[in-house]
Amino acid sequence: MAVQSVVIKEIGMYHPQKKVTHKEMLKHFTSIGKDEQKVEKFLKKIGKEDRYITEDGETTLSMAIEASKTALKKANLSGEDIDILVFSSGTPEYLFPPNSLIIHNEIHGKREAVVYDANSACVGMVVSLDQVSKTLLSSPDSKYALIVGSERMFHYAEKHDPFSYGNFGDAACAIILEKVNEEGQGVLDASYNTDSRYHDDLVFPLCGMSKILDENIPKEEKLFVWKSDLSCGSVFDYGTTQITSLLDKHGLTTKDIKQYLCTQVSFDAVNKMLQPIEEDHKLFVTGHKYGYTGTSSPFIALKEAVESGKIQRGDHIIFWSIGAGYTACALLMKY
Repeated sequence: MAVQSVVIKEIGMYHPQKKVTHKEMLKHFTSIGKDEQKVEKFLKKIGKEDRYITEDGETTLSMAIEASKTALKKANLSGEDIDILVFSSGTPEYLFPPNSLIIHNEIHGKREAVVYDANSACVGMVVSLDQVSKTLLSSPDSKYALIVGSERMFHYAEKHDPFSYGNFGDAACAIILEKVNEEGQGVLDASYNTDSRYHDDLVFPLCGMSKILDENIPKEEKLFVWKSDLSCGSVFDYGTTQITSLLDKHGLTTKDIKQYLCTQVSFDAVNKMLQPIEEDHKLFVTGHKYGYTGTSSPFIALKEAVESGKIQRGDHIIFWSIGAGYTACALLMKY
């Protein structure tokens, strides 16, 4: 039997039309009594300028559907070709039925498809890329998978909080995976780091779903709440160890890596993570254009890097992202 690999065949993205500019965001915070210079300094630190937000009728699910259709069209495939369909989000439109089931219906997927939702918070798409690629390799009759990540976090942010309200943007990104008869291509390996001691630092909704309908609970306790700073304990610090361990395991060095496609939650935090290995100059940044889009953010960075020529077929790249709680995943790929 030929040695097989799983590659990213195509990428599709969707973001709403409504843009909230840096100037408009600063105006919002000054109107509620925040110090403009402090807010501007903070937004610059985390690398945020503009962002796109959904309007009436647009949802996490509708964005995911559009991104999925775009990816399928670019790949010259139909829903009938997809063997595995995974929807990744921490802000799904529905708890059930699975949002992936509705996407399956919209793309006219086949009966035999494996369909499910995945929630690893903001690291979800990276985790799904690792896990789904392994499933494809172990399934003789499966060839294509669709993973789509979508978030609408901006609308659940507390409007007085520069980190959440000033950081978040709405968007979706979909990738088509293909199993090919080639060795050493696509997804090569992944490394995980979980420190669950911080599980209550980042909570949505704060009150829990069991109390979401309680009218006596203030609205603020039903929103996104961030209780810590951007250090995320030791999870960011350990990112360099995850990366170097992967490289050592596969006989590579940092010189072999073309770009790093990381979470766009904070330019400052990820930049500092890469500085000890002198790789911060390879960090591809898109957060200034789209805001922080959660689970999809590393893949929006991939899309932009490919379209700009920064990444080409055959290049080694690394994904790294972190999810609330915290859990982080570094993934090595030969694109």
